[in-house]
Amino acid sequence: MAFKYKTQFELYEASILNEVFPDRKLEFLKEELTNNEKTIIAVTYNRFKEKLEDIKILQDEITRISVENANLKSYNDNRDYDEEE
Repeated sequence: MAFKYKTQFELYEASILNEVFPDRKLEFLKEELTNNEKTIIAVTYNRFKEKLEDIKILQDEITRISVENANLKSYNDNRDYDEEE
């Protein structure tokens, strides 16, 4: 049997199902899920993914602002040395 690569959604789904039903086999759980349960898992995955993307965007913005702030401090520090001369 060849190794099957799991998508992020499949990993998320398995994680949720293992948390909710720790004593059941994953293969049987997937077959027993209702359409509503499958929809709930898909919606929560999409929301979680959106929030992770938002966090990445905000982290990139923090990095950009930190670099800009460091450059401004350096620029102002150099101006202080130039004025003393």
